[in-house]
Amino acid sequence: EPTTVKYFVSSTAEPELGGSWEFNTEYNTDGTIQGQNFPAAGGLRGEAVTYQYDELQRPTALNTSLGGLSYVSKATYSPTSQLEQIELNTGTAGTKKTWNTYEYEQGTNRLLSARVDVEGATAVAYDARYTYDQTGNVTSIVDKPTNGTTDAQCFRVDGLRRMTDAWTSKVTANDTAGTGQTNSACAAAPSSANVGGTAPYWNTYTFDDTGNRATQTRNAIGSTPKSSTVYTYGEGDAGPHQLTKT
Repeated sequence: EPTTVKYFVSSTAEPELGGSWEFNTEYNTDGTIQGQNFPAAGGLRGEAVTYQYDELQRPTALNTSLGGLSYVSKATYSPTSQLEQIELNTGTAGTKKTWNTYEYEQGTNRLLSARVDVEGATAVAYDARYTYDQTGNVTSIVDKPTNGTTDAQCFRVDGLRRMTDAWTSKVTANDTAGTGQTNSACAAAPSSANVGGTAPYWNTYTFDDTGNRATQTRNAIGSTPKSSTVYTYGEGDAGPHQLTKT
């Protein structure tokens, strides 16, 4: 395993980054990373981080040399070693802990939900549900934070698993999650009547016969006009998948 990696950047090409940059890594006897050192740059101090693991070599904590603090104070896993919860805490007095919690679908191990809780808060900051089609493509991500505005993102793919539509829905969402499920917010095809939300968008994609993306259309939403990007690729010796013009 590499213990030292050096990058040399031209001062002519990049005056602000020019020079030699060295990164160091130390390992435990089992091959896991014990710690890493990062050089000072851009007005930031150099930093060393160290990792902690459980008996199954799964990372459980991430500490920093800056003030003797931490980034990750705890992590727990499922019996199949999927990350179930991570606790973020610097260790500084008066700061609040944050927990990211994940739930998975039995049998497929696909992510069902992800939520963010902040210590002392009465409301959940982020609470997302995921749905999938039978082949495992994500069809919706719906965030319903407590006392917050729902953000429903919907996705459709073609028979070759290429995304054809991505949009945000203003239709009332439910708590559906899992494979073969459809969230009520994403049941209907996207249209000017049902696209909306906190940060609305509606993108449509097409592909050529070789699978390259041919167009990307940002459909009109409110006062935002419709716009399109067309992609042109090489032919023959130029390479059928090499982008030559947009």
